[in-house]
Amino acid sequence: MNWIEKLIITRKQCPEIGYGNIKIFNSPNDSILFHAFEWNKEKLYLLHNFSPEKERCNRKKFLPEKGELFEVLSDVETNEDTKEDILINGYGYRWFRLQKL
Repeated sequence: MNWIEKLIITRKQCPEIGYGNIKIFNSPNDSILFHAFEWNKEKLYLLHNFSPEKERCNRKKFLPEKGELFEVLSDVETNEDTKEDILINGYGYRWFRLQKL
């Protein structure tokens, strides 16, 4: 499946983007755009790296709530995340759905 097709399918599976309220968070890293959408008690977190370098994002700083993250869309082929950090490739993106505990 090509990238555009995958993006369209994923976007259709994320009604939060079209119907939800957006919140843009202050990022501890200037090259990272961190925003979230909430709709019907569902939350979708999106991280975008505008730097050519890989960036590590501390989960506690980026995620204000406790819960399990399930990756929805990413440009990462091999997961190098740790319990503390989320890795974002240079000019990369990561979309996560929050599953509350």
